[in-house]
Amino acid sequence: MQSTHGASQPAWATPLVLAWLAALTFSSVPAAAAEEKKEAAEKEAAAEKEAVFQMQKISIFDEKAVDEKLRAELGSGEYAFCENEPNEEVKAYPKLKSKHPLYGSVVLDRSYFDPNSGIKYYFVLDESGEAPPGGEKKSEEKSFWQRFRESLPGWLGGGSEERCRYDRLYFDANHDLDLTNDLVLAPMKNPPSGVLEDRQPSSPNQCIFDCVTLQFEVDQELGKCSLKIMPRLTSDGLGEGLLMFTATEARKGTIRLGKREYTAVLAQAGTITGRFDRPFTTLRLTPVDGTAKPSPWYSLLSLAREVDGQLYTLSATPGGEQITVTPYRGEFGELQVGSGGREMQKVGVAGLIMSEKGTLCALGNPEFWQPTEKSPRHRLPVGDYRPLQLEVDLGQVRLDLSPMRQPDDDSDHAARKPPGYPIKISKEQPFILDFANKPTVAFSKPRAEQVYKPGDTIQLEAMLTDPAMGLMVSRLYDMTRKQREFEYRDDEGKTVKIPQYASLNPTVVIADSSGKQVAGGEMPFG
Repeated sequence: MQSTHGASQPAWATPLVLAWLAALTFSSVPAAAAEEKKEAAEKEAAAEKEAVFQMQKISIFDEKAVDEKLRAELGSGEYAFCENEPNEEVKAYPKLKSKHPLYGSVVLDRSYFDPNSGIKYYFVLDESGEAPPGGEKKSEEKSFWQRFRESLPGWLGGGSEERCRYDRLYFDANHDLDLTNDLVLAPMKNPPSGVLEDRQPSSPNQCIFDCVTLQFEVDQELGKCSLKIMPRLTSDGLGEGLLMFTATEARKGTIRLGKREYTAVLAQAGTITGRFDRPFTTLRLTPVDGTAKPSPWYSLLSLAREVDGQLYTLSATPGGEQITVTPYRGEFGELQVGSGGREMQKVGVAGLIMSEKGTLCALGNPEFWQPTEKSPRHRLPVGDYRPLQLEVDLGQVRLDLSPMRQPDDDSDHAARKPPGYPIKISKEQPFILDFANKPTVAFSKPRAEQVYKPGDTIQLEAMLTDPAMGLMVSRLYDMTRKQREFEYRDDEGKTVKIPQYASLNPTVVIADSSGKQVAGGEMPFG
């Protein structure tokens, strides 16, 4: 059959069949678009709902699960300075061989706000007298201070002294104040790679001990959580040392905030509580697609995160098996920085505050070294908050603020009170942070009831505080007097310069009952 144009067609190419093929071809494009639109709608709907994600148990030393940089961050934990005298609270110490055993204690499961919280574990470090693995102990390079000490005459505490090799750790794991009925920890035979790479010449003796598993109470229904902890000693071998405790277990999984997916690592770095549902549990989020920056240094489980305009809060189960992501659907208010009636042009704040419900909110961009920007206005969910760390610009002065320091451990624990929630965010009107309250000076040392006799040395520690806000001034800078610049590289490899300004340290004058000045001088912050 010939067409009107003279070109031949196959026998099946009837007008009806060609029309059907054309309709099929053109309808496939809208069908694919509809499928994509449906998938996008499903993701958007999921972003508006609470979602639960599963997490898997990992070791922070697993090179396949945790990269080198993150492993270094997660390796930090609790620490304890060692002492030369036993503690009176311990009922029984084991029979020790060392002439200079090291005693100490560490408090775990401590709340940042409740000074009465936490579980105190006692320990003592001893020597076995056994030769170290690989034969006799090799001579180690002596530090300047060791050589200087040996050069002094004996009556000044000089002379050489044989170093101690602390290779036995008695740790009160069952928390009964009896160190004779616990498993004795020996040096780990095959410690994780990289742990001893931070060896310092001034503290050459390091020992990684076998891990100890501790039980932490959750509640009557859930029972207890167990956590494996690795002790690591850094000692000068001459009666001084620091014992670090690292939580070796973490949780890893993939979670979603809105339409974005993240690799989540939940760990107990910095604070060890035994539980993964505490507000200050570390949570590092890394975008799966690499299109956004990873979590900031202050990234914690309780930190509210904003993605594509939506605010999300996160929570975890005590054992860290699950993470729940919840979109915030409540109302917002505003926090503003005011001048308090003072004449100043530049005001702003950056930092971290926590709500009464335990949600951590970032004001601006509180970088580790110094905030890059401080805004005078911040949008926050309605609620009551307490400040954790604030850096405030008030004209030509910068203030670094932190919660008021609690009394020493030997003071009356019953008198300690957690701070309140003075920042009230409401929908109706903004909360003005203007520091109009009259500051006060509070002495943490000496205590009011402490008695001294002539010739005693008195240590003074004072705080410049805002009692109404529960804050103390930890730093005060004159922003008109730049002294130097520090440089560091950020996560993207860019060089960042941080200016350092002159510190405005207060002067303290001490007078006797007649008003005569008997002492005085500058008292730096910190």
